[in-house]
Amino acid sequence: FTIRATDAQGQTSDREFTLTSSYFTGTAYYLVVAGGGSGGNERGGGGGAGGYLTNYGGSAYTLAQGITYTVTVGNGGAAKATNNQGRGYSGDNSLFTGSNITDITAVGGGGGGGSSPEQVGSVGGSGGGSMENNNGASGTSGQGHAGGNGYQGTPHYGSGGGGGSSNAGINGSANGGGNGGEGLTNSINGSAIQYAGGGGGGVYNNVSTIGLGQAGGGNGGSGADSGNDIGATDGTNGLGSGGGGAARYGGHTSPSGAGGKGVVILRMSTSDYNSKTGITGTYSASSVGTDTAITWTASGNITF
Repeated sequence: FTIRATDAQGQTSDREFTLTSSYFTGTAYYLVVAGGGSGGNERGGGGGAGGYLTNYGGSAYTLAQGITYTVTVGNGGAAKATNNQGRGYSGDNSLFTGSNITDITAVGGGGGGGSSPEQVGSVGGSGGGSMENNNGASGTSGQGHAGGNGYQGTPHYGSGGGGGSSNAGINGSANGGGNGGEGLTNSINGSAIQYAGGGGGGVYNNVSTIGLGQAGGGNGGSGADSGNDIGATDGTNGLGSGGGGAARYGGHTSPSGAGGKGVVILRMSTSDYNSKTGITGTYSASSVGTDTAITWTASGNITF
């Protein structure tokens, strides 16, 4: 553009100026999954899945220059050892935060209920399943579902499965522990992957039937069957799945399964990704058509 100026002597002249700008603004989609809860000990309920939040397929978030966006990846709840009784441990929250966006906080999955002492499942992103005649714990609205109820009767005590991001955990029954709730499938990184499945419930005095991890993606841990010396399994790391509940047969108690670690994924145009000025944490970046998906498996940040 041109500016015409007059100096102190009354002389008029034109000066040419060119404006340049490095201001960045871009958009991104997110998937934020919290850590899953672990299964409870001794006839334990399944651990609830970590909370599941995404805007993929909806309205994108606006990212701006000069702002550092922080990613926090929640750990799963630790397994309950045979000498560590009671309910399982809840998973940790996962977050995506920045000064110009509404913070995204996925709530850690609730631990499964356990015995000695008797403790029902914990509330969480999805709730932990409970044992005996107790109701499963509730999940967080918009993030997950409740755990299944326990069953106390003959011939076996069956504990409820942990809740999942798609549906509630299944109630325990006379035949064994309930399945964990199913997870939800998301393709934000270019692959259809099921996230946040609940852990299966354990059993008491059972000789045949175990509580299975969530159906479909299979990322929720399976409940234990001490009668057949089948131990509980862990939820899958990076998917926020719940761990399987422990079991007891006679004097033998198996440990529960740990909850799976959560994950945070951002997807943006590759040109926007190339405009970043810094990125930290344990992450991987992959091309998805004209976009780039960044997957964090441990906490970090990204700055534009």
